[in-house]
Amino acid sequence: MKKSIGIDIGTYSIKIVELEAKKNGLELTRCVSELVKGNDVKATLQGLLQQEKLLSKRVNVSLSGASVIVRYVDMPPHEKG
Repeated sequence: MKKSIGIDIGTYSIKIVELEAKKNGLELTRCVSELVKGNDVKATLQGLLQQEKLLSKRVNVSLSGASVIVRYVDMPPHEKG
């Protein structure tokens, strides 16, 4: 079945969930959370992604904050390496 990744990037923490589509709905297969270290969201996200080794290419991202503007961006495929 197809898996999707959800990433919530907040000011103080980053949360990642992995969902898998099943016949009877969605199943939560992974859930992790990490506090942002020293206001370095980028380093925290990179470390979390390296640690979790997520394989799905279907990713949904959530950002929060007063100055967030929503735009859809086509991203190039992730290269393994």
